[in-house]
Amino acid sequence: MPPFEQFVLWELRAVGLPYAAVCDAARVADCVLQGYTLPFSPRSVAFVALPYGGGPGRVARYARGRDYHRVLPELLGRAAERLASRFPQLQCRGYTDISPYREVEAAARAGLGARLRNGLLYVEGCGTYCLIGELVMDRPLDGETDVRAMENPCRNCGRCVAACPSGALERGFEHCLSGVTQQRRELTVEEQELVRSVGSIWGCDICQQVCPLNVERPGEKDPDFSGLVELSDRQFRKKYADRAFSYRGIRPLLRNIALIEGREENEGD
Repeated sequence: MPPFEQFVLWELRAVGLPYAAVCDAARVADCVLQGYTLPFSPRSVAFVALPYGGGPGRVARYARGRDYHRVLPELLGRAAERLASRFPQLQCRGYTDISPYREVEAAARAGLGARLRNGLLYVEGCGTYCLIGELVMDRPLDGETDVRAMENPCRNCGRCVAACPSGALERGFEHCLSGVTQQRRELTVEEQELVRSVGSIWGCDICQQVCPLNVERPGEKDPDFSGLVELSDRQFRKKYADRAFSYRGIRPLLRNIALIEGREENEGD
C-alpha cells in the first residue's frame, strides 16, 4: 500500500491542487503563530500553491478573480473529504491566509518552494504568482520522508528592491503599497502621493512583475468599477462579494480612485 503522504498528494492533485508538499508537523511546529490553538494535535501538514495570472492593471492580479479565501478552502475541503473516505478516522482541516502558520516560511521548510528577496514564496511552475494554503492532519506520515528545501533560485539581482515604489523591501513591509491601498483610515500625505503616482486601486504587483524568475501567464483583467461611486457600502459588498477586495468595504477603493483621478473623494464622477 502506498504511504499516507502519497495519498495526500494524489487527492490534492485530483481536486486541482498539483503544487503541493507534505511534511511532518514537527518540522514546521515553530512556524505556528503565537497564541494560535489548533482544533486537534497535528501530525502532518500538506502545503499547497494555487497559481494565478493576468497582465498589468490597477488591481493586483490575485484579487481580480474569485476570492481565494473561498476557492482554496473549497478545494482543500474536497481533498479532505476524499481522504476521509480512505481513512475514516482522519481529522484534517484546511487553512489559507488566516492560518495558524507563518505560511511562506512553513511552506518553504516543507519543500514547496523558496522565499525570495521580496518576501514571497517562489514555486516551480508558478513563480511567485501563487496563493498558499495548507491541510493540517492528525495522521502521521508512514515513512521517514526526506524533505529537502528547494535551492533558492534568487540571485539577489536587486530588481525588486529598486522597483518597489515605497522602498518597503528596505524600510519594512509595513510601508508596502499593497497594504497602503487597503487601509480604511485616512492616508498620510506620503501615502496619498504613493497611490496617486503608481495608480494602484488595490494591491501591488511591481516586485513580481520585475522579477526575472516570474513568467507571465493568462488571467483575469481588472474588474469593472464603473458606477462604483453610486453604490452604498452594502450594495458594494453584495455586488463584489466573491472578490478578495470586498472585505474592506467600498471606502478604500473610492478613495484610491479619487486620488488617481485627481479629484476629491466625494465629488463623484
